[in-house]
Amino acid sequence: MDMKRRVLKSLMMGLVVGIVLTGGMLSNTHAEAKQKKVTYITGNQFVSYVAKKTGIKKEAINEGTYGKVADGKKKITQEDAAVILNWCDLQLNGGTYSTKKYDAVVSKSRIKDRKKINPTKKEDMYQCFVKGILVGKKNGNYTHTRSLEPKKKVTTSQRKTYVSRLVNKGKRIKITDDGQVTRRTNLPKNYKCYSYILDSFPNKYYEWNFSFQNPKYSRPQKNLEDFAWPKDVRKYHTGFGLVGTALDIDGDTYMDRILKNVRTRLSYNYKKTSTKKFVSDIVSTSNEYNWGSDWLSKFEKELRAYVKRAKKNHVQLTCKQVSTDISSAYFDGGLIFRVAATFKVKADKVPSAVYHQPNDQTSILSGDDPFITGLKKNKYVTKFFDVRLSGDQAPETWRVVDSAEYSGDVLCEQIEKKQVKKGLNWKCELMDN
Repeated sequence: MDMKRRVLKSLMMGLVVGIVLTGGMLSNTHAEAKQKKVTYITGNQFVSYVAKKTGIKKEAINEGTYGKVADGKKKITQEDAAVILNWCDLQLNGGTYSTKKYDAVVSKSRIKDRKKINPTKKEDMYQCFVKGILVGKKNGNYTHTRSLEPKKKVTTSQRKTYVSRLVNKGKRIKITDDGQVTRRTNLPKNYKCYSYILDSFPNKYYEWNFSFQNPKYSRPQKNLEDFAWPKDVRKYHTGFGLVGTALDIDGDTYMDRILKNVRTRLSYNYKKTSTKKFVSDIVSTSNEYNWGSDWLSKFEKELRAYVKRAKKNHVQLTCKQVSTDISSAYFDGGLIFRVAATFKVKADKVPSAVYHQPNDQTSILSGDDPFITGLKKNKYVTKFFDVRLSGDQAPETWRVVDSAEYSGDVLCEQIEKKQVKKGLNWKCELMDN
């Protein structure tokens, strides 16, 4: 009887395993069938398609790009496609492109994998990028570089997209003056408030109130007089000239100061951070730097007081990423940039701020009144800060304002997505009169 039971048990187990394995195989097969098939094309196929859509003869394309592209029988790469596309654009449209944008792409190293491009094809790839024909892929969120993947093969879908942009300039991707890729789909609700939306910056970076929409204002605010929307900020006139001029000259310096200031604050480690360097890095990027020795001494004293509190609480802040972009800049008593920061904090006590309640996070964060919600010990969070620069001095001296009247502390996160007063909504023109 025991023998029969063992045999029966073995048979049942085998049947169950067989069903599970078969089910898994069927499931995998079904999933694979649902995946869209990717088809790569040869150089000859690419040229034939381009010729058909542009009216340029195949022989002319082959002759014009002879010696620069691989054998047409082989699968065509992105860099070879760029050579062909750029040559055809020269025939169709004169090959014009913005040298200002081109120079920005080069000087700011916008192409991350540029060293992988064949030197003889680099010019074609860069020109196709600046023209918005072939723009590669983003390198994650809140980044300012792209990867063109020059050695990767071209798919049928990409061929259709590239040639469509070649023939119809209206379908090309807009590249900003500082060499970044924008998007025209999946836009934030308040996209009309901005000059453009970056492809690598998610909507949650843009969809926040601006400081001038604060309900404390008792009188109507007028655009370009009391404040300036991001889309109009370049036209705002300070006592020292146009903001646009200041951004052209010192825009990168402003962003560098902001990023260094925020990164320093969110990277303090009681075990490793030099107090001298911590204080120096914040002071050199803060507005107090411009105010003379008395103010400077007071500010340094406040920062050293924070260090004492942080050491007592065994604070270890780790900043994974901090990013900003000039597209977010607006004016309200000073030039304000939106910053996205991903960080975590480890400490004996990690207080998390609560809206409309008394809060004190000065034991973990620097500043008079920092405010960050949702903090949990040793857990990464991504937060957004509107960081204000001083606007009452010469533009070249503009630095980060701590405890700004409108923006709060540097580490005071954006928390209000909805408009905060009746009559204000995402249509920014409602605030213009």
